[in-house]
Amino acid sequence: MENIVKNIIAEIQSGYFFDAHFVISKLVEEHSDDYLSEYRGGSTASYHGYLARLIKGFEGTLVEQQEGMSWSKNIHNNYSDCSLWKRL
Repeated sequence: MENIVKNIIAEIQSGYFFDAHFVISKLVEEHSDDYLSEYRGGSTASYHGYLARLIKGFEGTLVEQQEGMSWSKNIHNNYSDCSLWKRL
């Protein structure tokens, strides 16, 4: 999963902003089998927290966390907040 997340981030043009909802949506759209196979039970929120921590693992190399939060649509078609990132 880490390599898939890394590749999704690498496709984002340097200097652009994105959030975990974007990465999760790309996982569902383009890598649904991998997205589902990594799920180990529990809540969707906890699984998505795990995916967000994968993004944070690239801090300083591929991404830089921004101050404040992003407000965007999640996979449940609802709006919620999440960390905002800048592609380095």
